[in-house]
Amino acid sequence: MFGLPRNHVLPVKELRHEIELDDNISILALLALRKLLHFAEDYIQVLQDKLKSSNEKPNKRESIEKGSDQE
Repeated sequence: MFGLPRNHVLPVKELRHEIELDDNISILALLALRKLLHFAEDYIQVLQDKLKSSNEKPNKRESIEKGSDQE
């Protein structure tokens, strides 16, 4: 539809106007929420890894200063 893989489409139904909940629909909503939370957790982990790796790499100035100290 929009170029998204089928496993990235999460079916969700608005249950605000429902008088009685259908367990099958509720389970789909909870499974969709779980998948959404897993995607969010993975995304945050990737951002944290990128931030950590960028902080661990010394910049050129630090490398030069450290190299001059070793002589």
